Amino acid sequence: MMRVGIIGAGPGGYEAAIRAAQLGLEVWLFEERELGGTCLNRGCIPTKALWQAGSVKKTVEGAETFGIGASAPTVDPARLYDRMDEVVTALRGGIEELLRDRVTVVPARASLNADANIVADGEIYEVDRVLLASGSRPVRLPIAGGELAWTSDELLRSREIPESLVVIGGGVIGLEFASIYAALGSEVTVVTDYLLPQADAWMVKRLRPHLKKQGIAIEAGYLAESIELAGEEMTVRAKHMKKDKPLAVTAKCVLMATGRRPVMEDMGLETAGIECTRGIEVDANFKTAQDKVYAVGDCVRGNTMLAHVASSQAIHVVETWAGKAHEKNLSLIPSTVFLYPELAWVGMSEEEVKEKDIPYRSETFPMAANGKALTLGEIAGVVKVIAREDDGKLLGVHIFGAHAGDLIASVTPVMARGGNVDDFLTAITAHPSLGEAVSEAMEKNRGSAIHAR
Repeated sequence: MMRVGIIGAGPGGYEAAIRAAQLGLEVWLFEERELGGTCLNRGCIPTKALWQAGSVKKTVEGAETFGIGASAPTVDPARLYDRMDEVVTALRGGIEELLRDRVTVVPARASLNADANIVADGEIYEVDRVLLASGSRPVRLPIAGGELAWTSDELLRSREIPESLVVIGGGVIGLEFASIYAALGSEVTVVTDYLLPQADAWMVKRLRPHLKKQGIAIEAGYLAESIELAGEEMTVRAKHMKKDKPLAVTAKCVLMATGRRPVMEDMGLETAGIECTRGIEVDANFKTAQDKVYAVGDCVRGNTMLAHVASSQAIHVVETWAGKAHEKNLSLIPSTVFLYPELAWVGMSEEEVKEKDIPYRSETFPMAANGKALTLGEIAGVVKVIAREDDGKLLGVHIFGAHAGDLIASVTPVMARGGNVDDFLTAITAHPSLGEAVSEAMEKNRGSAIHAR
């Protein structure tokens, strides 16, 4: 029986452990903190619990639109964070149950020795394969006063709804926290060089007015230089990237949301002969320079730092070890930003398509023309479909609107198999549904839309 050691029990590690056990492998799972990793305990899940609280508050505030009388909602931070903890605890308990009697969980810090075996609490675990899934941690900018800012970990631990908040960083993490805390009552300013640089620029341009409408001030084109504390307030000072236009923003709290870096310190990587410059180096099969050691997820150099990327890669690796690999397109990665409403995409942005000099056709369909969106009172947003001009092959789909993260899942399987607009439109879409907005955008791209000119 193959003996497998997995370091890290985040989405990559614990899902790999369960799948390896299903395949008949003997599995040790090493984790020095909580099961579930950053995603469950300090990232995806707790933030979405808070996001939902903001969504409920918005719904109550707009109740009269539906003929429902409701008093102005108030936020109880203690109960709000208690619910967040309850959700996290329930899911962590579910992981414990899934691992029980299948996987040996070792609650200790683990490292590799020269033979690429695992050392934890002074004991050596001799294994045939090792999977490194150690994840990532928040990055602080090396600026004066940077230690005064909270990272996302510390903001969640604070159990506060700050009266005012400056968010340094306009990427996914920064904008999600900005949207959530603005919805819950904070006065929010985002100071950033670029706004969602990963996303399609046309979509970001349409998103920006919605952020402003929600009370979020966006100061884009700025590089933070320092944070100063005066009494109970902090001032973020920044310089403009192109203009002589300094910026100073004062708030009760500052969130540093400037990315994450791989966790790879004190893991014995050098001892085991594994290359690790700004992340662990792997080949196309996720194997490191040490033949029996593989790595997935956030700890891999240049990898997309998303939970579903880590888990998909991890399951692929253990299935390959067991000779049971399934076909899966690991290069096509759907992304969702939980704003109000959500932004999601899969495939290339229009900028990327242009850079590759691919002849294409891009068409959009407004959520305001979708019947289900109107009934929900969720008319903000648009669906954008980018397809190759000659054969309609889907190159990128971008959705800004209610439940965009769920809607993008209808497109991803078609694109994963290299499908085109006609392939997507082979199936009937239920009515009334938000999914019709995606179908209409596809029809428009093909030149056959019914509800759009």
